[in-house]
Amino acid sequence: MLSLQDASQVKSINEFTDSLAKALAEGEGIPSKELTRELLADGLRRALEIGGDICKKRFLETLAANIHKFALQEQYSLSRVYPVEISSEYRNLQSFFIEAGTESTEVPSTTRVFTSTTLEPPALAELRRRLAALPQKPGPTAEELVHRFKEEQTSLALKAVDGRSRAAFFAEVRLNLFRFSEAAQKELVETFTDLKAEVVKLVDSTTQITGISGIVGPFLRGMGECQPLKDGQLWKALFLSGLVIGGLLSLAFHRDFAYPQALEISLVRYCLGGVFVGIGTRAGRGCTSGHGICGLPRLAPRSWIAVPTFMGVAAATVAVTRHTAKLDASGPWQVAELQWPPNWEFPFVAAIWSLLLTLPVMLLPSKPRSFISPMACGIIFGLGLGVSGMTSQAKVLDFLDFGGTWDPSLAFVMGLGLCVSFPAFRLAEREGSKPLFGEECSFEKPSKTGNYGSLVLGATFFGLGWGLVGICPGPALAGMIPYLMSGTGPGLSFGFCVLLILVSWLVTDRASYVNSQPALEVPGVRVQAPADEKA
Repeated sequence: MLSLQDASQVKSINEFTDSLAKALAEGEGIPSKELTRELLADGLRRALEIGGDICKKRFLETLAANIHKFALQEQYSLSRVYPVEISSEYRNLQSFFIEAGTESTEVPSTTRVFTSTTLEPPALAELRRRLAALPQKPGPTAEELVHRFKEEQTSLALKAVDGRSRAAFFAEVRLNLFRFSEAAQKELVETFTDLKAEVVKLVDSTTQITGISGIVGPFLRGMGECQPLKDGQLWKALFLSGLVIGGLLSLAFHRDFAYPQALEISLVRYCLGGVFVGIGTRAGRGCTSGHGICGLPRLAPRSWIAVPTFMGVAAATVAVTRHTAKLDASGPWQVAELQWPPNWEFPFVAAIWSLLLTLPVMLLPSKPRSFISPMACGIIFGLGLGVSGMTSQAKVLDFLDFGGTWDPSLAFVMGLGLCVSFPAFRLAEREGSKPLFGEECSFEKPSKTGNYGSLVLGATFFGLGWGLVGICPGPALAGMIPYLMSGTGPGLSFGFCVLLILVSWLVTDRASYVNSQPALEVPGVRVQAPADEKA
């Protein structure tokens, strides 16, 4: 039996470890540097052994459920100390920092997390050596090293190695940026495009609940950087392929309702609408699916600001084009008669097939499931857009026309979507919650607050574009091929508008880290980089 003194010690240890777990679970955003140091301290590991199995299990469950809150280098260090996995959004980068050779039981310093397995030029080897030797705080040594990075011999050495080795080198530089001053960080990031890519990849991966714009945009960015079609790029490609397939199924069996005809409006208006939607979805980091279906049920303040903003701006835009400028026809003020799909068989069969598509997720092993699941989700999403009429521009603009013959049917689409997503997100955000059929996965919990200036600006641009052409990213991708196949002038204009959405997203994305932006702050790191899509 434990003595009274031992029992008191165990109780004190349990109270201490529980307080750390509570601070981690209840904290918003990235954990403080002080909390991270406490978690990595040798004393805490010894305390957990003394405190007993129940306390240790409770602590580890909390840590595993909140590992995603830490920056990459802290996640890596924690995963070497405790039996927890690096958050799923970082796993596609593990090849950059897992050391080659045999595993060491010693916890590695975050400055030595990469060891190249190939012979690298002496200039790069020297830079890595000096990088690892830098003091923890910025100082003259780090400033001197910036000049070494910009020397001609460094440029020649970088050109001499292959793309993977170059990416691995800059991945290590990214992990050590906290050793440089903010000005030096900015100088390095703006000098080396590979380092920009590493920063953008890490920031992009910190949030996953993004809707269609947050899937297709980073996917196209990855294609531009020649990222291999695996991990994050692969599931995005599969999802987008499924979305197109869903749109084509709606075209084949449900054409009159899903794709009646592209709007006969001017090409200039299509161009303006495409540019505004592309800029808005990137700057606002979300669209109707990301902020509406995903953000609102998460009770994210960002989404509760974004949705009323783009809805209000879109409605005002329709009011101007239809009732002030008289660019479009509008009926008298009344509620439109509810339009049901002309053929009830297709929506019914689509619903049945959507349920059947979930069976592979439940029954197949992990590897094939990782391929089938994203494509099945894309097909279901595409079918839902066609069945609901979201792919009809006229129906969307009638929904936004509160001063004319208002069509409320899309409000039911959003409402019923929230009836499904609200309980799902409430369950997913519970502490320790895991996917039922994805033991190796975890739910992503991106930040719900911050960057309100760009959020409102982006939502305003998106609302303006949405109100001009009645197109948002999901229906745009699902409907691009069906409308182009019509061969008409409006159909071709629709396709050009979709192309402008994608190009404008990429241009805005590029500008967001080329131009000076407020620094992204993480424990021990301060990096000039954009925060990516958030719901």
